[in-house]
Amino acid sequence: MKFKFLLFILIIWQTGISQVGVGTGFVGKQKRLGKKQKAKIKDKLENFKKTKTIFVLSDIYDKPTYDSILKASWHVTPFEVVKQKDFNFNDYAGNQYSYAFIDWEQVEFIKNNMPTGNAIVRVFMDIFMYDFDTIKKQLSK
Repeated sequence: MKFKFLLFILIIWQTGISQVGVGTGFVGKQKRLGKKQKAKIKDKLENFKKTKTIFVLSDIYDKPTYDSILKASWHVTPFEVVKQKDFNFNDYAGNQYSYAFIDWEQVEFIKNNMPTGNAIVRVFMDIFMYDFDTIKKQLSK
């Protein structure tokens, strides 16, 4: 049994390696904020807390599973889970909504002496909101 387990681990190790890094290292260094910047950020955060966050998520899990995960971990705003295939932006366009998408980017692919190579992929949750009053003003010009 130990030999089979060791052989299994050896095969996994030879065919692929995965590493998870959590942090903001790719965003850039933090800067000190002035009073005006802090006030702007605080206002935006207060506006964000007044919104309902629409989580647009994939079909990997069913909606009740996503709901239970978010009920246990998301306590910032009220939320609603919408599947990607069912999401229609026009249904959620307004200052009362914020949005959360899971997104990814492949940063680099390195072909070493390994048969599969190494791919560096960043997965992140993109949370944002629009200022529809400003958008309407810009569109009316």
